[in-house]
Amino acid sequence: MELRVSSKQVFVTRQGIYNRLSEVFAYELIFNDTINVDSDHSSNVRDFIGNVVEIGLDNLAGRRPAIINLDPELQLDETLLQLSTPQIILGISPTTPASDENIEKLLKLKGHGYKLLLNDFVYSQERAELLKHADIVRIQVGIGDLREMMEAITPIREAGVEILADGVDSRDVHARCVQLGFSYFRGNFLCQPNIVEGKRLASNRTTALRLIASLQAADVSNKEIETLISQDVTLSYKLLRHINSAFFALPREIESIKQAIVYLGLQAIKQWATLISLTNVDDKPSELMNISMLRGKMCELLAEQARLPQPAGFFTAGLFSTLDAIMDADMGELLEQLPLSQEIKDALLKREGAIGEAINCVIAYEQSDWEKSAFQDLDPWKVATTYTEALSWSDSTLAALPSG
Repeated sequence: MELRVSSKQVFVTRQGIYNRLSEVFAYELIFNDTINVDSDHSSNVRDFIGNVVEIGLDNLAGRRPAIINLDPELQLDETLLQLSTPQIILGISPTTPASDENIEKLLKLKGHGYKLLLNDFVYSQERAELLKHADIVRIQVGIGDLREMMEAITPIREAGVEILADGVDSRDVHARCVQLGFSYFRGNFLCQPNIVEGKRLASNRTTALRLIASLQAADVSNKEIETLISQDVTLSYKLLRHINSAFFALPREIESIKQAIVYLGLQAIKQWATLISLTNVDDKPSELMNISMLRGKMCELLAEQARLPQPAGFFTAGLFSTLDAIMDADMGELLEQLPLSQEIKDALLKREGAIGEAINCVIAYEQSDWEKSAFQDLDPWKVATTYTEALSWSDSTLAALPSG
């Protein structure tokens, strides 16, 4: 996402912080402080905070809390103090000294309504004073055994402070952290499939996969799509309900799938029917679908920016990049059941070709791996713009899709 203030540009991505039910508790806003080479980190933090004021938190985090990480020196300017809102959680650097001056600054921030997060906290007698004023403490859990984790969280738990587990990149680590009593979780675990050897695909997932396979057929006709969707009462109802919603704001009501195909076009109907089918898979957090949609849209926009043919194929590949996590099945086995082009399959399995390059770019950007978030010969600012547009589209689209 590209934010502007005082003619300076800042790239930012958001990353979900999840509660124990794998619902989004907050979004962490992470910016690229390497692009303004003439500015120090503290200056870039102030520029970023100024951009947040200008753009508005709702466009970045919706109504959820937003985590903004401060510079180690805790340089407090008027912009930060004016921004004060219970929606913002300020991240305190692990290198911030627990000096009397800094404690006074933290108390001032608390007085302005901010909540405080201690990043990468390691307990010591010196840093115990910081713990007294923290609302949440972040601990890295990607490495280390169970005993080490227990030792790390014990003094924090005794202080009555909630604990955020960072580096939760697998289902096993997530389950272990839940068992240990962590309150919040950050990492890539949501996009990992929960595959149980010998277990067959659940019936609702099998039904959804068959429907999606039929929708992806290249030579399918308008009449075949009309029949396919109309035979699924739930899908046809939700699709017509969505098309007639304020999201489209059509001048007249669409009363049939046939009308919808004529009005919106076959490709659009196939795309919307696929999205609704994926959201119908139960027992999956809504944020997983949001990530899928964001990836699909950003891949499509990257293809359009680079003037590549068939951007719809890029959308499909980005959308399906989390299909294994949605279905809890092996990606290769799933793709064997879908009539996708070999180009899309190679992109999903091997990250090959232009579509594979787009998927890599999108995932790198969402993980704030700025050096790898490149596509073709596009200017980095254009890549950032595609993220902005894709994020706005995925948020608004997911909110508009019928859930019941």
